[in-house]
Amino acid sequence: MPIDQSKVVIGGVYATASNQERKVVDILPGDLVKFDARSPNSGKWTPHSVLGKEPSREKFASECERVVSLPKP
Repeated sequence: MPIDQSKVVIGGVYATASNQERKVVDILPGDLVKFDARSPNSGKWTPHSVLGKEPSREKFASECERVVSLPKP
């Protein structure tokens, strides 16, 4: 089940159905999400989104199944 769009915040880490983890590094104008990703077998974060091809917050949320962690307030 997709996560709630309101939970997509800078510094949050989210997991997809295939257990890929995605860390939000910025929310760009137009509500686009810039993120880094890592596979379940890797501890290394790599830039995943490409300038101009970032997903909308809605699409990002629909691709993620659970919240792994959120930044501390």
